[in-house]
Amino acid sequence: MAKGKGKGLKNSLNTLLQVKQKADIEKEKRAKLSKKTKTTQGSENSKVTRPKILPPFPFTLNDRILCVGEGNFSFSHALVKVLQTGYHLVATCYDSEQVVTEKYPDASDHINQIRQRDGTVLYNIDGTRLDKTRALKHRRFTHIIFNFPHVGMGIKDQDRNVRRNQELLLGFFQSALPLLTDPEFYSDDNQPGEIHVVTKTHRPYHLWQVRQLAQASGKLVCQSTTRFYPELFPGYEHRRTLGFQEGLSVGDNEEIMKSPPKLYVFVKGNAGEVAANQAAKKRKRKPTKSSSDSSDSDD
Repeated sequence: MAKGKGKGLKNSLNTLLQVKQKADIEKEKRAKLSKKTKTTQGSENSKVTRPKILPPFPFTLNDRILCVGEGNFSFSHALVKVLQTGYHLVATCYDSEQVVTEKYPDASDHINQIRQRDGTVLYNIDGTRLDKTRALKHRRFTHIIFNFPHVGMGIKDQDRNVRRNQELLLGFFQSALPLLTDPEFYSDDNQPGEIHVVTKTHRPYHLWQVRQLAQASGKLVCQSTTRFYPELFPGYEHRRTLGFQEGLSVGDNEEIMKSPPKLYVFVKGNAGEVAANQAAKKRKRKPTKSSSDSSDSDD
């Protein structure tokens, strides 16, 4: 990032943070007031447990997938297990191979499984310089995924912590953008490449303003935000940036499920183009009318 832009970027991030914090204070006040006026309805015995309905697996064999910021590589391993191949998968991490195996004792097993299924594993990859990385800059991907990004520096001051992670995300968006496939790659449905970012939703992560950071990168638009379901990826276990210690760190995705994690999907283009593509996809998913319904007008 150019030095001349540093001060302007910092001021912009500070303004974003202040606006968000004020809005959160008002939101908390309304939530407390609402909680006081609510009455408990029904008893424990009247509650009905409904089975969780998961969305479909979001990737196909035709997708070219780049995973950024992997920890123990269990997410990438889950992808190749479901797809039964890693031929179009590139899994990357910021650390060296030695550091990865020291921080995450289970990483070697996941990495071996990825490679056995023809997947590519790359170390020492800076997620804010993807377009400058020799092994990646000439490749194009239909999906670029960054799950639970975090600088992992243990910064105690909340505002400074938020800004550093915002800088990380902004750098990621700017460097990932040139590596996305163009809509023409999908000759059947003309869909653009996607950037997937998953974050926690409790304080202070909700202060990051992920959607606004993507828009600030220049050409990214938020196509959708949904809940992230780790259950879709068998064997995936989130690991913190600082590493995993048996008996001290939380396993089984307990940490990320304290509040439902959020999945952001971003695409290249403007808001009008994205809305038109979404409408076209919805029309395509509608069931074909039978001849008995032919008198009805088309949408």
